[in-house]
Amino acid sequence: MVTAAAVGLLIVVLPHQQPADAATPAPLPITDLARTALADTTEGARTVDHLVTERWDLHAAVAGGDVTSVMFPSRRELWRASDGRARTIDLSLSPDASAADIHTFVDPDASTGNPVFNDSASGPFAVAFADRPPTDPAELAGWLARTSTRDDAVIVGVTGLLLERALTSRERAAVLTVLDGHTTLTYGGTGRFRASEQISTGGTPAIKLTYPGVVGYRTYRQADTVAAIP
Repeated sequence: MVTAAAVGLLIVVLPHQQPADAATPAPLPITDLARTALADTTEGARTVDHLVTERWDLHAAVAGGDVTSVMFPSRRELWRASDGRARTIDLSLSPDASAADIHTFVDPDASTGNPVFNDSASGPFAVAFADRPPTDPAELAGWLARTSTRDDAVIVGVTGLLLERALTSRERAAVLTVLDGHTTLTYGGTGRFRASEQISTGGTPAIKLTYPGVVGYRTYRQADTVAAIP
């Protein structure tokens, strides 16, 4: 298990479960992953980035001495073309809770499971990073940090970039090289649960949630390139 914590950000990588007698693989330095990414020659000429992310958010309501907490899952699929056109499909999934609990937070007549489409026919699509990332690690570090004034701006930038772009092999190598210089992460196995979490930077006494209580996380499901926006 490998963790890296910063204010407002928690990254967790969990290896696949293995038999009790299986040998635990030695953690790999991020620089090894960067070299592997740079050697990847399998990319085609497809020009549309395609991303799928899932997340849940914890909602809690306090009434007297009663606390109602519900986790709301959602899914986003993004297609982003090189000419600025883009399409997103946002889907609110059914919370694992009773109807009464759900209606504490949403309109009783509201329904889940209806996708919301957003098309940008000619651009611009609202993003934090309009251009493709630089492939020089020194330049990339400053490029990533420009969207935040926090001490962990580079890490925040990486998180945001992965929500907007399917990276090329050179871009992946540059991002991994930057991470190696800003974290003490090592690669401990294939992620099987959650890729990133948002944490409460202060306590929530009413629901006995103390720092660093998890209030939401996002899972990066898919990142590839396709020939066109569907």
